[in-house]
Amino acid sequence: MNIDLKILQMICSRLCHDLVGLSSGINAGLELLADDQDIGGESFNLSKTSADQIAHRLAFFRVAFGLAEGRNGALTNFEAKNLCSHFINKQKTAIKWFDLLGDKYDQSVSQINLKVLLNLVFIAERCLPRGGEILAYYSKTAGGSGIAIEAIGESAFLSEKNLAALSKDCCAEDLDPTNVPIYLSRCIIEDKEGL
Repeated sequence: MNIDLKILQMICSRLCHDLVGLSSGINAGLELLADDQDIGGESFNLSKTSADQIAHRLAFFRVAFGLAEGRNGALTNFEAKNLCSHFINKQKTAIKWFDLLGDKYDQSVSQINLKVLLNLVFIAERCLPRGGEILAYYSKTAGGSGIAIEAIGESAFLSEKNLAALSKDCCAEDLDPTNVPIYLSRCIIEDKEGL
């Protein structure tokens, strides 16, 4: 996979953009704590929720866009499911799993299948600006694996910019920090031999 420096910089910009709002929530909560010392109340809960969301998003991004694996090497089915479930903002969007290897929660998921699954969940979340539901299907078949993701919700759509990032004709000039993760997702999906 050959990705130029501009694309990597835009990925960093996008990841920072996604995390800065959550870290601001922590700071706001801590400021409220300092003002009213409300250790068990709204300000504490805001800080705790934001800190948890940052941790979950970073864990998801490390595996989806980076080289990270599970605690003991290859990620298991259970770990992959948890990564995606914790990544989704549950206030706006729900994720439902179907036939995710049945009860074989300790079964390893191949790195390419895992990255495809996580990146498709990432793209599906971007299709739901007002929230909704993501349906995730992952199963082992005689011929390999099957992965399908469906995004359902009010105003669900794939923007023109994001659609352009999925095109094989996409070039760096078509990208910006909002759609470059989707471009990287396409590169990862296409680059099976490199994983």
